[in-house]
Amino acid sequence: MTLRQIDIDVEALTPAAFAPFGTVLSPEGRDRLPVNTYGDALDLYREGFETDQPIEWFIVQGKPRPREALFLERHLQITQAFLPLGGQGFVMLVARPDAETEADGMILPAETRAFRVPGNVGVQLRRGTWHENPFPETAGQVFLVTSHAALTRGHQTNPRADLADLPLDLERRFYAERNTRLCLRG
Repeated sequence: MTLRQIDIDVEALTPAAFAPFGTVLSPEGRDRLPVNTYGDALDLYREGFETDQPIEWFIVQGKPRPREALFLERHLQITQAFLPLGGQGFVMLVARPDAETEADGMILPAETRAFRVPGNVGVQLRRGTWHENPFPETAGQVFLVTSHAALTRGHQTNPRADLADLPLDLERRFYAERNTRLCLRG
């Protein structure tokens, strides 16, 4: 079988462009809350968060890797957030929760979009948004990523016995199984 390569352009992140997939975690375009504990020294803005289980954090340290998607995954029990620490940006590949699929359930490559996320904002995915892990732009880049026990267990190769009764919150579609490469350009 021939390897099929599909190139996806990386685009600038804007709240409007990212809206089908989630929200940009930034004060831009939000109404300031009327909280004045320190006068005008702190501005507070609201962002919702949903989870069916107690939240935990992944502290992820990454290195640049080839900009090729191995898979897309999604989680239905959490609005997953990706927060860069240290001011370095990253690239995020996503597809809507209701993205069109091929007969076997594989997300159509035309349904995917890639965004360059600057280091001064984060992104929060809607429940069920298909995504690849962030593509770091610098070695040693650190992210905070929201998770919960069933999602964490889904990522582990040897699940902890005390989590065995939790339903996994991890659904993946592997492009390599279809001899397809999704390559990010730009």
